[in-house]
Amino acid sequence: MEEERGFSLIELMVVVACLIALAAITVPNWRRSTWPIYQLRASGHKLVADLRYARMRAVTTNRDYRIVMAPEASCYHIESGARSGSTMTWETEGGMHYLNTSGGTTFNRGIHFRSVSKETIGIKPTGSMVPTTIVLQNSNGQQLKITCVMSGRVRMERIN
Repeated sequence: MEEERGFSLIELMVVVACLIALAAITVPNWRRSTWPIYQLRASGHKLVADLRYARMRAVTTNRDYRIVMAPEASCYHIESGARSGSTMTWETEGGMHYLNTSGGTTFNRGIHFRSVSKETIGIKPTGSMVPTTIVLQNSNGQQLKITCVMSGRVRMERIN
């Protein structure tokens, strides 16, 4: 009599069912623990991109720019300045940028400004900007620090 080798279809189905049950338990917990840091990084990258955009616009248009933070509302906006004699007229570009939304839909819930060293970041046509430190925090207490230096360099790093 020949000896049969391998697994039966029922044995394979039991193993697959066990793997599905294990995945159903672990994936939501994994997502719950890792999703907030991804949201925090996305908000940080958006803010850094907007700071770099404002600097680039200031240099290419030879105009003063500034980013005005509203920490209590977790938002900011970009303004361009036009000098007329001794007065400066500011005009908002692109509307408000919210840390808690992306493309008009709620995406990065729970992201807010933890601290802002300067609520208005001025950017000169030479590309220099007001040195500033901005700390973003998510609902889990994880933080990102965004640092702007006078030369115009913008750097982002995770604090904890």
